[in-house]
Amino acid sequence: MKTAEERLARLEEENWFLQDKLRQLDEAMLEQQKQIDRLERALADAGSAVERLRASLEALGEGKSQLSFEEPPHYGKW
Repeated sequence: MKTAEERLARLEEENWFLQDKLRQLDEAMLEQQKQIDRLERALADAGSAVERLRASLEALGEGKSQLSFEEPPHYGKW
């Protein structure tokens, strides 16, 4: 049978190991949250870009394009 000191030493070792694993998991979780935040921002930016493109395409279809498709002055003068 183990003595009380041996059992206490074993419990302290297990406690240290568990605290170390908890710290590692906490760091991993924080890093994952940062990555999730970056991905959410990128997704929001992509969604905004899609909406701008959709609006531009609708404007083109209605003839309200902000782009000018006029022929340059030198075109066809060869």
